[in-house]
Amino acid sequence: MVLTKEKWWIVFVIALMAIIIFINLGSGEIQPWDEGLYAIRAKSILHFNDFLDQTAYSPGGLYSSTYPPLTIWFISGAMSIFGENQFSVRLFSALCSVAALIFIFLISRRVASFKFSLLAVILTGATLVWNKFSREGMTDIPLTFFFILTFWASIKLRESDDKKKIILFSAIFAVGFASALMTKIVISFLPLLFVFLTFVENNNKKWYLLVASIAAIALASPWYIYMISQHGAPFYKALLVPHIYSVVETNSPKLGVLYYLNQLLVSNSYILFTFVFLLMFISDNFRKKINELIESKYILYTVIMWFSIAFIVLSLSRTKMLHYAVYMVPPAIFIAIVFIENIREIIKNNKIISVLLICVVALIIWSFNPGLREDIKILFTDFSFTNASFIYFLFILVSIASVLFLYINLFDKWISKYMIPIVYFITTILLFNIIVLNGFYRLGHSYGAEKAAGFVLDSKENSFVYLYHEATAADSLNPQLAWYTKGIMNQWVKGKTYKPYTLPLNQKIVDVLNDMKSLKENIVIYYKPREKEFAEIVNKNVSKEWKITEYCDRYIVFRRKF
Repeated sequence: MVLTKEKWWIVFVIALMAIIIFINLGSGEIQPWDEGLYAIRAKSILHFNDFLDQTAYSPGGLYSSTYPPLTIWFISGAMSIFGENQFSVRLFSALCSVAALIFIFLISRRVASFKFSLLAVILTGATLVWNKFSREGMTDIPLTFFFILTFWASIKLRESDDKKKIILFSAIFAVGFASALMTKIVISFLPLLFVFLTFVENNNKKWYLLVASIAAIALASPWYIYMISQHGAPFYKALLVPHIYSVVETNSPKLGVLYYLNQLLVSNSYILFTFVFLLMFISDNFRKKINELIESKYILYTVIMWFSIAFIVLSLSRTKMLHYAVYMVPPAIFIAIVFIENIREIIKNNKIISVLLICVVALIIWSFNPGLREDIKILFTDFSFTNASFIYFLFILVSIASVLFLYINLFDKWISKYMIPIVYFITTILLFNIIVLNGFYRLGHSYGAEKAAGFVLDSKENSFVYLYHEATAADSLNPQLAWYTKGIMNQWVKGKTYKPYTLPLNQKIVDVLNDMKSLKENIVIYYKPREKEFAEIVNKNVSKEWKITEYCDRYIVFRRKF
């Protein structure tokens, strides 16, 4: 079969994005928190054959084994082929990311032209939060892929009249939905939104999707039933959503309800267009205009509801976790692409378009400069201008003022002619940023566990002290360090153990540290907090009985003085 020019472009873009995702995929260390938890569960399957239930060998027991095991099974399978390493842990996420990009293209073709459908693929892959979790062994990218797969299947089912194809796409929907249910818990029911909307529009294929949904729940149910039979109330209580109304692992950032807004805009400046589109969508005239421009109303309204529901619910929940933003990226990009391609029809005024492009550029500067973000945080907390924040706001104000008050016909023609090339140029910058991050920067944010664990593994000690600052009871587990101590922290190694020692994140540290003198262990591994002042207090006091042997990034190793 001879590939057309368009198909060659599809192959090229998907291959390029796949290469970018796989750059240095096995580098860096296994990361806390979830990646370490899933890696240990997958490893336990190989060592103890606990295929259905890894509770006995998981960090914290049900704390980490409650989540369905589909991702863990794939990670374990990769380990059996490629070994127990970072690449194996991350392979499934990377593959799911590439597969998701393929289906994002297929869905985009229903609401956008060929070029802008390719742009949707590139923008998704170039989104920082998507790229980050495509390269970590977690459940969020696989789950989002299953969402996209079920969405695509629901679209194809609606488009099909042939009975065999309808049954085929119903089966794909069922498998995708069942896979989602075997990946996460409550949020995995999102595909029911696609079913609900077919009922709202009274589509005659709705019953196929309903039956497929029932089949999906039936396919996933045996594992849940088995776990309830084994663990009873503690398991099914974990299926609820306490993290919606309570703080989990201290993930309640100061930005509050603005947390995901900030993270999405930092991840991809074009998501600004998503929010602009949604604000404009309130207008009846705007909705009528969009309905004239977009043929597939089902896709448009589905992605709007998908993004809006996820954004509102997650923003209002007390717990804020960066990886939750992954679920909002595909619908955000779909909406942004529709807006960008039709912007000249939606917004007739080139001044407004110019202001929006200036805002996109400003967001890129914001995204690429963590120091600038800290300076602006100081501005809003301490009302103090730094040079960087002053120059940043001056740039924005002068640029917008120039457009609004000094706008000339030549510039108007320039925007009319070069609007799309500007979009491509900005996209290239976003893509180049991802290539640089993947190619030249370490994967993850926490390091030193492997080196610190090496001191324990090379010693003849039967026990060591793990010193940490407690925010929740689960902090004693440290899945990253547990992975590199090769089972000692999970009681896999007979005669070897560890002693977790809790420190508060306040000035009572000294009192607690004084009680450490009674400990018999000769090795202490300290996991430093972000607050440097507390780490300095700990170092000073622990050094009275144990000397610092090695600084290992986030970890410090102490040995008893003899």
